[in-house]
Amino acid sequence: MNNAAEDAVKAVICASAPEREADLSRMWDEHQPNVNHVDDRRGFTLKAGSFGLVLFNYKSMCQIWLLGFAAQYSFDLFLPYLFISQVNGSSFLPSDAIAEPEEKDIFAEISIIFQAIDELRESDDIDNITWPLNMPRPVNGKPGNEKGGMTFDLLCIASAYCFLHELRHVQLRNQGTNLDSIQEEHACDDYARVFLLDEIEHYAQQTGYNLAKLKSKRTMGIALASIFLLVVTPESCGMAQELIHLL
Repeated sequence: MNNAAEDAVKAVICASAPEREADLSRMWDEHQPNVNHVDDRRGFTLKAGSFGLVLFNYKSMCQIWLLGFAAQYSFDLFLPYLFISQVNGSSFLPSDAIAEPEEKDIFAEISIIFQAIDELRESDDIDNITWPLNMPRPVNGKPGNEKGGMTFDLLCIASAYCFLHELRHVQLRNQGTNLDSIQEEHACDDYARVFLLDEIEHYAQQTGYNLAKLKSKRTMGIALASIFLLVVTPESCGMAQELIHLL
C-alpha cells in the first residue's frame, strides 16, 4: 500500500516530467522502493539505505527550499554583471556587484538565508531556528508572485532530480551492480538527468510547449539540484563548507 511519503515523491517526479509517469510506475513495480518520511535530526537527510529504503525529512526539504530562494536572489544580484562580462569578455568578481545600497540589501538577504541553512543543518528541529523574515514557507505551497512561482517550479524539478538519484541507488543495489562509490554516484546522476530530459521532445510535441524553454527550465532545475547537493551535504564534499561561508 502506498504511504503519504511515497505518494509525495511520485507526485513531484511526475509533475517535473509528466511524460515519464509510466516509466516511473514500471520502475516502482519492479524495484519496490520503500520511501519513508522520518523525524528531523541534525544534518541533512535524503538518502537511500538498505532494504530499498529512501529516507527524507521535513527539515532537509526546508534546507532545499531555502537554497532555491537564495539562488533566485543571487540570480537577481549577479545576472547583469555576468551578462556584461560575457558581452565585453571582461572578468567578473562577485564583490564587484555589491556596491549600491539596493545590491547590499539583496546580498544581506542572501546572507540571512545561508545563515538559516547553516542553522537548520546543525539543529534537530526546524522550530529551533530563526526563519528568514521575508521568506515564504513550504507549508504554504506555491508563492503567488511571479519570481516565487518560478523558484517553486525549479525547486520541484531539483527535488525530483534528488529523489531520482536516490531511487537509482535502490535499483543498482537490487541489480547487484559492481560499482565503486564514485562510479555509483555518477551513475545515479546520469539516471536522474536522463529521466528528466530524455523524453522531453515527446512531451513538447504532445503539449505544444516550446521545446527550448522546456529544456531550459529542466536544466536549470538540475543545476539547482547540483548546487544544493554540494552545499547542504558538507560531509560528502570538503568544499561545501567553504561555499556556504563565502556569503
